[in-house]
Amino acid sequence: MKLLTRSVALVALLLPALLLAQPGYFQRSTLPEHTGNGVGFKLPTETADGSILSVLDTDTTLYLVKFDTNGDAQWARTYPAGTNDPEWRIIRISATSDGGAIMIQDAWIWDDQPWQTYFHVVLTRIDRQGDILWSKYYSMNTGGFSIGPVDARLNTEPGDLHTVLLHMTTTQNTTVLRVNDSGDLLWSRKLAMAPSQAVIQLVQDPSLGACVLMRSTYISGSPIAVMRLDMNGNYLWGR
Repeated sequence: MKLLTRSVALVALLLPALLLAQPGYFQRSTLPEHTGNGVGFKLPTETADGSILSVLDTDTTLYLVKFDTNGDAQWARTYPAGTNDPEWRIIRISATSDGGAIMIQDAWIWDDQPWQTYFHVVLTRIDRQGDILWSKYYSMNTGGFSIGPVDARLNTEPGDLHTVLLHMTTTQNTTVLRVNDSGDLLWSRKLAMAPSQAVIQLVQDPSLGACVLMRSTYISGSPIAVMRLDMNGNYLWGR
């Protein structure tokens, strides 16, 4: 973590030049002035070109910063979440083979129709310079009618196939979806075995399928459950 533990002064040298000219993006002269809960670097991700992407959370704005192999900041960007929410978010980051990345920018549940709720998620693909290649919104029926917080996970498989897991943390509603590197939805599947109040992890599968690990936090000492899907999202087994 040497790159991310260097002084934030390195970033302070870069951010004013990029952001002070853009009203509302950065209103203070130095990063150390920013104080508040959660301030700092988050979600460090190594890219295919050996650089590091990291979210920089200040108390006013959320940035994505790219560092080279020497720890020098190359660029800093902000990205709209693509929803009506005024907050700009980056929930998960996954590196792609071209040195860029894909991000989950927002994930939520809403009752689009009476007694039917839907998962909603915004995915944004960027190149190695931080330019947006595409940003797309997806909606999938949860199979339930409850509204609550969403735990979102993201993996990039070989061939730049991107797998997203969405789990409503207060119910058993869980969906896995996959998109290609152009953002086209390849498949989505509702999972039946995810417990409520669970810790869920999405694991890269060597067969290009999806492997989901989950453990209930409601019952102390509960075992870890595993589910496997094939590369087309078909259920293989769960135990």
